[in-house]
Amino acid sequence: MSDKKPSYTVVRELSIENLTEAAKGNSQANIRVKRTGSTCWAQTVLFINEAKPLADFDETLPAKELAEELRDTFKNAFLDNYEGDFGEGKNARTGKTMDICDAKGEVKWSSWEMTRLPISYATDLAQVLAKGLLDELIDDSGKHTKVLDKADAMRAAKGAEAPMATIEKALALVETKYAEVSDTEQATAMAMVEDLSKRLAAFVAKAA
Repeated sequence: MSDKKPSYTVVRELSIENLTEAAKGNSQANIRVKRTGSTCWAQTVLFINEAKPLADFDETLPAKELAEELRDTFKNAFLDNYEGDFGEGKNARTGKTMDICDAKGEVKWSSWEMTRLPISYATDLAQVLAKGLLDELIDDSGKHTKVLDKADAMRAAKGAEAPMATIEKALALVETKYAEVSDTEQATAMAMVEDLSKRLAAFVAKAA
């Protein structure tokens, strides 16, 4: 995180009605997204999290695969919970009336104004999860759950490094520096590495 205090959106009530209300009217050229985008993002994050805890997604997957799993989870949960009509709706880009489903009966997720914005968030959410930022993303310590605003979440994801990448870099650095120490220091260095290995094993055993 940067020195700037991150912004959060308070979600007083999670519901598909609140999610779709925030998504409505958010065409690509519509400034309304600036007013309701944070609400839609927060509702979407918690909507997916309720359908399947975000902690249960494999954050080590390639971002594209992770985003696809998030999209599928959103779609299934939406179909299970939406009680409205799937006949006609507004096109998110043009604002004109359109058939919500295609000829095969599949929802036009990326075209319908009710789902275009939420479904597009899957890619962003995948990046946040891949960088190990779930703890920063959702704050449920208070009376109402808060979700880190999308701009701050993406800023953090861009600047953050995936935990495994950090570990890999650290191991590479240890290997490089080990080769540089004197013969008399190598035994001490090896003992330090072995001690770390024991502490990690104890941590894993305690967490299991």
